[in-house]
Amino acid sequence: MFVQGKFILESYIPDKIIPGMWFLALQHKDIVLYEPKVFIDHPEQYEAFVQINGYPVRPHIYIEGDPNVPESSYLLVPYTKIGWFDEGSHTDEMHDISMKEINNILEDGGYCQIEIEEEVVHYDDDESIDGFEIVPVEDNKGHFVPILLEGKCTIRYHLHMDDFEEEEEEEIEEEEDDCDEYDTMCSSCNGSGEGQWDGSLCRVCGGSGDARPPKHWNDDYDD
Repeated sequence: MFVQGKFILESYIPDKIIPGMWFLALQHKDIVLYEPKVFIDHPEQYEAFVQINGYPVRPHIYIEGDPNVPESSYLLVPYTKIGWFDEGSHTDEMHDISMKEINNILEDGGYCQIEIEEEVVHYDDDESIDGFEIVPVEDNKGHFVPILLEGKCTIRYHLHMDDFEEEEEEEIEEEEDDCDEYDTMCSSCNGSGEGQWDGSLCRVCGGSGDARPPKHWNDDYDD
């Protein structure tokens, strides 16, 4: 089961700047992550670098609750458990989430989906149609519990309603394509163009086998 989470980038103050640290920058009016890959431990160089680039940041994933209820928002995944990236249903393979994928998520407002623990609850009083329901597992604070594989959570892109609409439109187009041949076939002769007796032509399609009337009808059926 996946739930919606939100990436939050929090800055921290290290003793030195080392490769692998992530920083924020403004690029084409968007905030993006980048990795300068520098090593700086000299105090003056450190201060000069921070004045230009700011302090490094770490990604965390939060559950965004009701803004009027502060306790409904909470940390779901700390930076130490981020994370595997699930590319979608077309593949079973996952990989370490990349900076590019996090930037794509940030461009989407920071929203993503996180896989959490789930359980099956059975009912004896017909509260559900199938007699059971799949529900998320919660800890003693009522917080979702992320699934951790080798100590890391699984992340995938956030799905919009637009995505579902596009998939639905594609399915409709595929169905229409599948029906094109059937829709243009004459229902009277099943596309053979033959009439009721040998050597005659279908009086509906005029021998074309097409559901659309031919330009010239068979002379045998002219008034």
